[in-house]
Amino acid sequence: MGDLAGLASAIDSRGYVYAFPNAPIAMDMGAGGSNFAWAPLGGDGAKEALNHADRLVDGFMDEVSDLYPPPEGKTVLGGFSQGGMMAYRTGLPRPERFAGIAALSSVVAGKREIESSMPESRSQAIFASHGTADTMIPVTDARQGIDFLRSKGYEPEYSEYSMGHEVSLDVLANLTAWIHKVVAPIYPNSEPM
Repeated sequence: MGDLAGLASAIDSRGYVYAFPNAPIAMDMGAGGSNFAWAPLGGDGAKEALNHADRLVDGFMDEVSDLYPPPEGKTVLGGFSQGGMMAYRTGLPRPERFAGIAALSSVVAGKREIESSMPESRSQAIFASHGTADTMIPVTDARQGIDFLRSKGYEPEYSEYSMGHEVSLDVLANLTAWIHKVVAPIYPNSEPM
């Protein structure tokens, strides 16, 4: 949550409401560092944890929509790494709720399950970025996910960058342009939130 919240002002400090949920599972990263995950990485309980995480994201979006009701179809769901996996998982089955999905340095995980929940219409906007030097999630895995989406009728806007597992300034510039194209500023005269 905290890692991505700083991107909001770089994307557009006016005209949008940004909401950043924190993943529910605390992970010890060693050397006193910690991070959060939406589900354990593999092993028993991963599918159940993902189903739980899907409900958490959906509930979080309900709360945000109650506080700041967006016009219908004017919401983008995005995430970085495992958050991008959740954006695909939660967003693809709900095109009426999410005009677009942004997945940064991520993959389409659980393709069979995602395919079974895909809507008939495959016109939802998708932005995906990946680093060619990503050591956490190989770029070949990202490419396979994009190929899968294309084979199912989606037309993702996919770009690769000379970077690792990160969000570069080039990614941010392209993401900003994509967001403005998919969802014009909803509150154009608003103060930054």
